[in-house]
Amino acid sequence: MVRRRRPVPDGTFASMLRDAMFARDYSAKRLAYETGLDVNTVNAYMSGMRVPTYGSLRKIRDALDCEWDELLG
Repeated sequence: MVRRRRPVPDGTFASMLRDAMFARDYSAKRLAYETGLDVNTVNAYMSGMRVPTYGSLRKIRDALDCEWDELLG
């Protein structure tokens, strides 16, 4: 098993998403599967290259079973 380093929080959606995923041991592939999003889209959210739509954000929140504040600050 490869250990992933915990990301350093910087207050952006990308870092908050990575933190929430890390806390739940979710990979980009697993989050993509759980939400129905493309894995490349999830990777773009995680890297900060894209910001999710409201609909995608709801899917992410539901899959991670977290509060809005945990993803949006």
